[in-house]
Amino acid sequence: PNPTYNGYNVYVEKLSPGGPADTSRQVQPGDFLLRIDGKEVVGMKTEELGDLLLGPVGSAVSLYMRRGPAWKGGQGKPYAVDLSRKWVSVGLRDLPGS
Repeated sequence: PNPTYNGYNVYVEKLSPGGPADTSRQVQPGDFLLRIDGKEVVGMKTEELGDLLLGPVGSAVSLYMRRGPAWKGGQGKPYAVDLSRKWVSVGLRDLPGS
């Protein structure tokens, strides 16, 4: 996913077409990222997120998420998804003012 940091919460702004989160069909834009491989990420800086999300191509990464506004009737529900890393970089960015 392409997470965006707004000073506290980390959420998925958009999915990389064909990427692991996109092909999982579980992660959606607007979902909140809570933990990466069991490590709490709420309030974490962009650089730290990248360190946790990046890894060898084909290695596993476990995400614990919370449904965002795209899930009508399911908003706020937590879920876990295990992905296989596909790329050696991720699209992270800070929001203005963070």
